[in-house]
Amino acid sequence: MSVYGMHPLAGVSEDYHLRNIDMATSHMAASRYAGEAPVVLLGDMNAHENSESMRLVRDGSVNAYGQDWTVPVTFEDTFRVAAGDEANGNTGFGVKIDYVYIEERLEQAFRVEGASIRNDAPGGSDHFPVMAEVVLLR
Repeated sequence: MSVYGMHPLAGVSEDYHLRNIDMATSHMAASRYAGEAPVVLLGDMNAHENSESMRLVRDGSVNAYGQDWTVPVTFEDTFRVAAGDEANGNTGFGVKIDYVYIEERLEQAFRVEGASIRNDAPGGSDHFPVMAEVVLLR
């Protein structure tokens, strides 16, 4: 398994987020482990679920900023797998911007046992912790 953590800048154009996703997924696909090690991508993406960059992560392609974007690796959001599309995804800003993604493959590589957003966690962060229980299947 390969694990990538990201934290793209906040307050910049969504175009930068798209470029970050393109760069990261291209690196994943070029890794010598790409064929054998499924990927977990996690972090504060500073982009809401319906943003172009997060749709690119999940769908693999999007048209934005006058360009067709495609990435070689796509992902599922563990929170949405576990809790469903209607669950409150607020990670501290009224929307979901923090994620634990698992790679989508033809042969399923992960099983999501559970995921949660802890809005009751103590501490001084401006984000709620995002947790996922994921089983590597092979």
